[in-house]
Formats: sequence, structure tokens, C-alpha cells
Amino acid sequence: MGHQLTKSRLCVLQAIVLASLGLIPQLSLAGDLATGKNLYQTNCLSCHGATGDGKG
Repeated sequence: MGHQLTKSRLCVLQAIVLASLGLIPQLSLAGDLATGKNLYQTNCLSCHGATGDGKG
């Protein structure tokens, strides 16, 4: 029983092959606290509030 190689399945297959060959860069989850704080204060604080409670 075969499956049709749809565009979405081809994309998944490509991603698997590229990842297995190490050709897709890994995302860093370490982050940068100072940069994140600055981004939040600049873009989110006014609506989401200082604690993220939505009372901005």
C-alpha cells in the first residue's frame, strides 16, 4: 500500500534528510535575558503589564 508523495510530505521528507545530515542549524534555547527584557518592555508591556497579567 503506497502513499502519494504530496508537496507537504515532500517538505517533511526534505526536513528529515537535511536535519539528519546536520544541514539545518539548531536553535539556541539559552536566550539573552537583557535582550528579552528590553523587547518585552518595548513591545509588550503597555498591553500585557509588568507581570504579564494583561493589566498594562
